[in-house]
Amino acid sequence: MGKFSSTRSLAWFVILTYLAMALGSVFAFIRMAPAIEVIIDHNGRSQHASERMLAALAESSADGLAGENKEAFLNALSIAENNITEEGETAVIAAIKDLMQADPVQNRTALIEAVLNLSEINREAMLRADEAARHLGAAGAWGVVALSLVGFGLGMILLRRIDTDLILPLEQIHTVFRAHLSGDRHLRCAGRHLPRPIRSLFGDINTYLDETMRMDRKPDEE
Repeated sequence: MGKFSSTRSLAWFVILTYLAMALGSVFAFIRMAPAIEVIIDHNGRSQHASERMLAALAESSADGLAGENKEAFLNALSIAENNITEEGETAVIAAIKDLMQADPVQNRTALIEAVLNLSEINREAMLRADEAARHLGAAGAWGVVALSLVGFGLGMILLRRIDTDLILPLEQIHTVFRAHLSGDRHLRCAGRHLPRPIRSLFGDINTYLDETMRMDRKPDEE
């Protein structure tokens, strides 16, 4: 049973390899989803808040923020302040608040630059998160490729084992029986380094053919 046992083990190894490939693919995509979600939930929210502050500044008059524009600016600033996720955001938001309390009209340019700085901090964080997600996806893809190559190699070995240990012996059995039916009573099954069950089967077939030939000779001898 040695070779059949090793062939069976190889078949299971091929199956487990492809199972690992499938699970690895799922794991990689599951890991990518939270990374993308973080981009949208954290940095995307602050980015949107920065855009709303810039829009409020753009729509304000020369006298500064007032009415709905001021309310929209302060609401967006509050969203950004409650969504601090990156290093440097705290200092920038504090600077924006100081500029608003001092003189938003005189400090309009500095205020715009501070909001742009807040937007840039989150934009860079989004780019880094996106790059990390792409690296994770690439690593997962190459992992799948590696497992596929391993599975392909093992599959080729398995096919060769099946061909050598099963298909060729069956073809030889078929050839021997066809020869026996055609009148060639001397052809026998033979093979070295075959699995023990195949060697045992060959022995039984050869014994059967020997007995058949011996029984066919007895009437002639009589």
